[in-house]
This record gives sequence, structure tokens and C-alpha cells, in this order.
Amino acid sequence: MSWDVLILNAPPDVVSTGEFPKDFSSNLGSRNHVLGEISAILPDLDVNTPGWGFLNRGEYYIEIDFGDDDPVSSVALHIRGSENSISAIKTICEHTGWSAFDLTTGGFIQFDRDPAAGYRKWKAARDEYEKKLVEK
Repeated sequence: MSWDVLILNAPPDVVSTGEFPKDFSSNLGSRNHVLGEISAILPDLDVNTPGWGFLNRGEYYIEIDFGDDDPVSSVALHIRGSENSISAIKTICEHTGWSAFDLTTGGFIQFDRDPAAGYRKWKAARDEYEKKLVEK
């Protein structure tokens, strides 16, 4: 079970997907461009598996799914471990101008507010699920 975040090229003033213009289309760029951008800012990213990147920083682990499309419309981050993983998400967004959409909260991560809110909500749900498994 992972905390999942999508990287999108969203308009800067949009806080939720309900605010997207009707003609909205996220375009991060070509596969080579997206892979190059993320690899440049996360030099410890393992990109030896086609379509995937793996970032293992001990206290957290992120699987990055670049998808099959070219151009790339979004990148999925599957995160396990500590909330310190937010630093990698923030690095991607700050260096590219892209946005991080938290699938747990259904909103964009606001790095100047409480960026760990979705992580904590996901972790509480995961912990409750694991607790129920143990009780069975």
C-alpha cells in the first residue's frame, strides 16, 4: 500500500481539479524530456527499468511511473516510508514548475501550508487497515 501522488502541469492558480478549465490538458513534455528533468534533479534515481524510476533514500522509497504515453501527461509517484518523502516531491515541483496532486486528499499539495496532511491521512488509513489484518 502506497501514498500516491500525481505530478501534473496544472495552471498555477488551481487548487483542485474542479477548477480546471474545460479544455485542460496536462502536458509535461516528451518522455525523454520528463525523464531527463527528473533524473537531473534526483541524481540518485534508478532509471534502469523502462518506464519506471526508483528512488531509495532509506527512510522513504518512491516508485515513479512515467507511463507509456509520449508526450507524458502525468507522472505517478508511489511512496512508502516517512513523510520526509515530501522533500523529493517539492524538489520536483520547484525545479519544473509542475504541481503535485495528492490522491488521498483530492487536492494539490500546498508546500507553504501543510504539505504532509495527505501523507498523515494516508498513514492513518494504512495503519488502521494493518491493525485490522493483525486482529483477524
